[in-house]
Amino acid sequence: MAKRWLRIGLLGALLACLAGIALVLSQIFAPGSLPAVGALLPMLPAASAPATSAKPLADQVSVLDSAVANNTQEQQFAQQPPRPDQPLRVLSTELGLNVPILPSRLPADRRFNPPSNVLAYWLDEYGSAGPAAKNTLYLAAHSWNDGYAAFNPLMNIAAGTARVRIGQQLTILTSTGNYRYRVTQVADYRKSSITSEKELWKAIPGRLVLVTCFQLNDAGANRNLVIYAQLEKGT
Repeated sequence: MAKRWLRIGLLGALLACLAGIALVLSQIFAPGSLPAVGALLPMLPAASAPATSAKPLADQVSVLDSAVANNTQEQQFAQQPPRPDQPLRVLSTELGLNVPILPSRLPADRRFNPPSNVLAYWLDEYGSAGPAAKNTLYLAAHSWNDGYAAFNPLMNIAAGTARVRIGQQLTILTSTGNYRYRVTQVADYRKSSITSEKELWKAIPGRLVLVTCFQLNDAGANRNLVIYAQLEKGT
């Protein structure tokens, strides 16, 4: 019976984490205006449990690439010729971050649930990579405290705190070159106050924003981790 309740608790925590990401993204990507607060609390289906626990970076990359190859929808995206400014992978040697990126679009209700735990998703109707970008580049991915998820390296999962520090470098790979971004801010937002975080909604050329959820001790996620970075000159 104890094991059964543990499984239920983990599922509930993961659902709360997914809802946390959906909350932020539905706010960020509403073109022209912010949606009403009441529209930001969707009930999301549970994502599949990650197939792997923490592994060495080389093993993680193999698992991530296999996830693309084995998922029909993601394989279709991967087979399309990428745009020159399309982000294909986000890297940080300092953090052990190496995650493939797939393009995605917000649904009509603006409630975005990253389809995979092991991939990051680029909202391609907004900013792109590199110096020609006219808007902020947004990437979203899951974090999870009971197994591997794409943005776990951004956090100290056990403590529920950010590992990312101001000044650290993030690299975005494209088909035509690599672009270096320097972290300028690490933010922890309550879902209840997200509408007042005006910095998050700005369209800033050359800015990169990573969005994931805080998940602490299977207690659910009522906060979001948001990483701001700016494109370095000459990249």
